[in-house]
Amino acid sequence: MPEPSTVRSITMGIDIGATKVIAGSVDLGTGSVLHSEQIPALPARDPATVLDDIVDLAVRVRNSVEHESISIGGLGIGIAEIVDPAGNITTRDTFDWLDLPVHERFSEIASPVVIDSDVRVAANAEARFGAGRNLDSFAYITIGSGISSCLMIDGQPVIGHTGCAIVLTSATTREHCHVCDETHEFCLEEYASGLGMTRRYLGSGVA
Repeated sequence: MPEPSTVRSITMGIDIGATKVIAGSVDLGTGSVLHSEQIPALPARDPATVLDDIVDLAVRVRNSVEHESISIGGLGIGIAEIVDPAGNITTRDTFDWLDLPVHERFSEIASPVVIDSDVRVAANAEARFGAGRNLDSFAYITIGSGISSCLMIDGQPVIGHTGCAIVLTSATTREHCHVCDETHEFCLEEYASGLGMTRRYLGSGVA
């Protein structure tokens, strides 16, 4: 771990996905992760309990860094929901947090707090530190518990007027079967995402 004097700017990042939540302290100068911790998301529980667990996770990560005499200069959150250009969570597909003081709770840990959709956060990271850092534009697609996308142009994500530019596979897809000669409609995310494949597997009766 680098000495405090060599760290230019330390922030905390939290990736809130449908399956797991990962929090880590990051050196913004290099992209190096100083400390990280992971917990299961379990979003079907009471929404306030889920939020409490993630806040507690963030507190532990902050304390681990402060033990090294390093202070957290801000907190960035990527969540598996649609987030508008102002940083407001606008959907409750996975985390039913629309009626909870999400921003205020995390502001008690570090400030400022920035909230965005998880795929845009990941695309921004690739643009700054990863495979997209030398590209004028690129498309980032994530296939995990869900499926989403982000178009980066000149180092900036295309957000859309309401933040919905990340939507890639929620629309109904039509597929013609050449075996039975029928046309079937399905949502690609329900079919090909991690959770979608799990549901199909469990529903197949295969042990």
